[in-house]
Amino acid sequence: MVDRIKKKGSDEPMAVHAQEGENHMVGIGPIRVLLLNDDGGWFAQGLEVDFVASGDSVEEVKHNFGNDLCQTLHENLRVHGSIAPVLKAAPPEFWARYFELSQSLKYWQVSTHTIEVKDKMPGLSLVFHTPGERKVA
Repeated sequence: MVDRIKKKGSDEPMAVHAQEGENHMVGIGPIRVLLLNDDGGWFAQGLEVDFVASGDSVEEVKHNFGNDLCQTLHENLRVHGSIAPVLKAAPPEFWARYFELSQSLKYWQVSTHTIEVKDKMPGLSLVFHTPGERKVA
């Protein structure tokens, strides 16, 4: 059984869930993740998927976002048998902030991450956007 939960086009974010018995395959991406510095700490807000994470550095918040999203997907599969509850867009205020900041970006970063979790958990494709004056690696 293959369930295409969301697909807008070949370059647009999508989510796919396939199941055969107890085995699940999940693919999500690319989704945009807005990275914001908050008094020295970092906050990551998914846009196509309303999911958040925090960390003390850019690398830590990226890691936390991917890892925590994988764990959330795993738990939704275990409890609901579906990833559909996770697939909700961020509230409008985060989209407004993203578009506001993207108008003044001098540097931005795009990275794609495939996160593997034991028991054949999903691969994620994440696109991180960091507004600011300097490039964040």
